[in-house]
Amino acid sequence: MGSILDRIAGKRNNGIPAGAVFTITQSGREKLQEFKGDAVGCVLAALETEGSIGIIEIAQNAKLGRGSVERLVPKMVAKGFIQYQGATPGEDY
Repeated sequence: MGSILDRIAGKRNNGIPAGAVFTITQSGREKLQEFKGDAVGCVLAALETEGSIGIIEIAQNAKLGRGSVERLVPKMVAKGFIQYQGATPGEDY
């Protein structure tokens, strides 16, 4: 069995745990300058502004659909732009 980070990064599946919380990495901060205006840039900007937040909050702050964010997050974790911080108990993602 793979770790939760393997699953988030898409090595097992694209399932994101309920209540998952993410934060931007230093690499993500550097890439934020290159991604202005596209969906990746919007997600990075939301995380830069809000800190550690979940999928719903990322989608709201980035002004993107939840499905779009759910598809982007595993790719962004795999590229090292964002980091999984854990899950908040009792919350939907």
